[in-house]
Amino acid sequence: MEAYAKGDTSAFSELFTRHGGAVFGRMQRSVGCAAARDLTQQTFLQLHRARRDFRIGAAFAPWLMTIAQNVLRDHLRRAARAPGSVSLLDEPAAPSRAQSAADVRESVQAALAQLPASQREVVRGYWLEHRSYSDIARDLGITRGAVKVRAHRAYRTLRRILLAQGYDA
Repeated sequence: MEAYAKGDTSAFSELFTRHGGAVFGRMQRSVGCAAARDLTQQTFLQLHRARRDFRIGAAFAPWLMTIAQNVLRDHLRRAARAPGSVSLLDEPAAPSRAQSAADVRESVQAALAQLPASQREVVRGYWLEHRSYSDIARDLGITRGAVKVRAHRAYRTLRRILLAQGYDA
């Protein structure tokens, strides 16, 4: 990155070759293959635009993944605001029994309400507000690891509650 930041344009293809797969993989886990390609391109476009902001001597991969996370977050926010968009709570991916979307939404909201407040705010922050674990940790005054532990415990509890109600997890 240092060479690219200093003006060596051929270094860009090397950066893409080395790190494009990791960025694409991160995007694909969140939005699927087709959108992941576009978001990977947007990430590297943002890298190009911010190349002069890169601090020489700093670690490149975390800087790039921060750009990728911001691109992904912006994409998810735009998608959530789009007319006809579906919220995480609107419909299940594959319900095990025939139920209306309203029933599913009500069940998920009731399950969320049963979580301890500390776990509930992590789940809401991550899934509904599309914030990163790092941002949530900063706002709560705890470590990123503590946020991940709370999230894990919350997901485990939600799974148990929804399984008891007859949903496949």
